[in-house]
Amino acid sequence: MKAKRDSRLPVLVFGPEDFLPSPEQVLQVESTELWHIEDILYDSFPNLRFRFKNDFPPAPPTILQIPLHKTEQYPLPAMHIDESSLDGTLQVLNTIFCDTLKMTAEDLEKHGLMFCAGDQLSISLLDKVSSIWRISSHQF
Repeated sequence: MKAKRDSRLPVLVFGPEDFLPSPEQVLQVESTELWHIEDILYDSFPNLRFRFKNDFPPAPPTILQIPLHKTEQYPLPAMHIDESSLDGTLQVLNTIFCDTLKMTAEDLEKHGLMFCAGDQLSISLLDKVSSIWRISSHQF
């Protein structure tokens, strides 16, 4: 007898509007591509750049530019934890998020999605941990 499942993976429905760019986005990409083509032409013929310097913008158009900010890095400590069990996986996550990054339950909730990768065992354990985490009010 299989145990009753109390959680499942979300069913995501995608349509063409989720994959295809809008007409406005197409125009934005075309204008950026045109700028780069002209820039390549002007690099090949510097006299043209000098002649048309007033007609050519100095930088390509930007769309949703990421503001300049300092990148923060958090090196992880060596962990002598057997992560092949559910308790070990919980200890690894606790070490990373709580001990190293000093994140609270509110910080994790505010951050949103956390992307994790690994082999089949790691992913299976992470899936189990995420369902336990949801049940236990976001505490490891």
